[in-house]
Amino acid sequence: MFVQLNGLENITLPAGISHFTLEVVFSEVWQSDLPVSASSLRLHCVPVINLFTLEADPLTISGLESEYLLRPKRLQDGHTEIYSVDSVTGSGRTGGGALCAFHPLSSPGRDDASPCS
Repeated sequence: MFVQLNGLENITLPAGISHFTLEVVFSEVWQSDLPVSASSLRLHCVPVINLFTLEADPLTISGLESEYLLRPKRLQDGHTEIYSVDSVTGSGRTGGGALCAFHPLSSPGRDDASPCS
């Protein structure tokens, strides 16, 4: 979790003060399985997220599952996660032929009359 504290620059501390205590009060009960200690805190940090385009490994849709795991193609480093899916294309059962695009069910202009064969 990343937190930004605003307004601390407006506080004037008395001369000779080398430290102060900051008490954080949450609006909800903190989960006991997420312990927080002094070693959990870091100052001047920012969340890091690098977004880049990458293809996913091909999926074979069996129709027996309602969900399928997407994995980044050629990058099984354990650190790369899929943030969003920008487009989906498919091919016929043999894998040959032209690719066709799939669109979200809520997509305007969606053409159900021309599914992939």
